[in-house]
Amino acid sequence: MKDPAGLMLATTVNCYWTSVLLLAALRRIRRRQSAGLLPEKANERRMWLMWVPAVVAWNVLPRVALNNHHMPFGLPDFLRDYTAFQAMRFAAAATACFCFLLTVHCWMKMGRSWSLAVLRDRDTSLVQTGVFGLVRHPIYSLSIGLMLASTVVFPTLPMVFVASVHITALILKARSEEGHLLLKHGQAYREYSRRTGRFLPRLVS
Repeated sequence: MKDPAGLMLATTVNCYWTSVLLLAALRRIRRRQSAGLLPEKANERRMWLMWVPAVVAWNVLPRVALNNHHMPFGLPDFLRDYTAFQAMRFAAAATACFCFLLTVHCWMKMGRSWSLAVLRDRDTSLVQTGVFGLVRHPIYSLSIGLMLASTVVFPTLPMVFVASVHITALILKARSEEGHLLLKHGQAYREYSRRTGRFLPRLVS
């Protein structure tokens, strides 16, 4: 297997989602609290029906592509041997690593407020420092970045489809969470929303 960029990307994606599951497990074991693996809200439960299979596929497809050089699941040999394309794939794999590391920082910044789904009865703080001072959903922004990097490293039709599902799910999740946070924090969240972007920093405040 001579595809270091592909291996780097596959390992990063696997580490990302393994970390998510470990965070959820530690929340349950240490604090006896749910981390939102099973959503409470009906709209998020419906969303999980498309999002969870997409996440599973995202973890599996790079591993399949590493050992398959035939479309639609793998890259043809001529693409693997094209120098400019390989350089672009390495850059994308490095970007994926950066997204993962910055996500870990965001998880630490959120602390007890982190969860996978909206938890109505959980008291959560409104984190507004660091990356959260620029965008309201930096974890989702970085997850989208990692997903886009995956499609550059493995630009196959199945990966593009998974990317479209994942990004759509994150947009829907962000909207759902914003409604919940507005109810929880009221005017403080309105002001926070005015000066930050959803996924990218506001150019004009």
